[in-house]
Amino acid sequence: NMGLIKLWERVPTSEYHIKILHQVHDSILVQCDDVPHAVSHVAWLLRECLTIPLEINGRTFVIPVDVKVGYNWEDLEKWKDPACVQVAS
Repeated sequence: NMGLIKLWERVPTSEYHIKILHQVHDSILVQCDDVPHAVSHVAWLLRECLTIPLEINGRTFVIPVDVKVGYNWEDLEKWKDPACVQVAS
């Protein structure tokens, strides 16, 4: 998974103590510091790393990426990219 490799390469440079905990099929579970800016940064980083244009038979497309945030599986909520969050890459 090219997206997971991109994420793995960027984790050591993050100041938010990101840990990649688990990957199954098309899901990646990560953990980070429990502060709003850290959560927004990690959610943005996940979307950035996993959104990869693919070309097949001369057509380019992108597989949609959903990011969910929560303290446990039951309480996961879809993360909405706030326009005011800017992250230095």
